[in-house]
Amino acid sequence: MVGPQYSYLLETKNEFNGTSNTAQEDDINGDNYKKNIFGFAVGADLNLNPFVISVRGSFDLTKSDTDGDDTNPRYKNQVLQLTLGYAF
Repeated sequence: MVGPQYSYLLETKNEFNGTSNTAQEDDINGDNYKKNIFGFAVGADLNLNPFVISVRGSFDLTKSDTDGDDTNPRYKNQVLQLTLGYAF
């Protein structure tokens, strides 16, 4: 399996246990995240009845946040997924 991937951010939830918010915490809870992210996914499935083994990886092509600096760098999401299943 190979192809493009589109992600849409529905919600962010960050909880901090401190007594006061810092500037970094305000940035995380702010509107700094992009809602639309494009990426690329690649994977393979192996069906050995009744077992299924699957490996997938997805990588963002665009940055997830709108700006970055030395204390809050810009980043891209990367995901590796391994699935072991039994079909019945």
